Amino acid sequence: MPVKVIIDDKFPFKISDNTPAFAKYSADNEIWPMLLEKAVAKLIGNFDLETQGTPNDGMFILNGGPSY
Repeated sequence: MPVKVIIDDKFPFKISDNTPAFAKYSADNEIWPMLLEKAVAKLIGNFDLETQGTPNDGMFILNGGPSY
């Protein structure tokens, strides 16, 4: 059953060097990996519960199907 996940556009940044604390910008300065990571974190509880992975892992969690 689909679950709606609503996220905002505020991301955690490191104070020391003003870079994103978790996911980074893509090579083309796109923020979709950060949005995807935030949606997965909200879905499973918080950023601490996430494990290292790839955007494909997040897509699998969010849509239940394989991603390439």
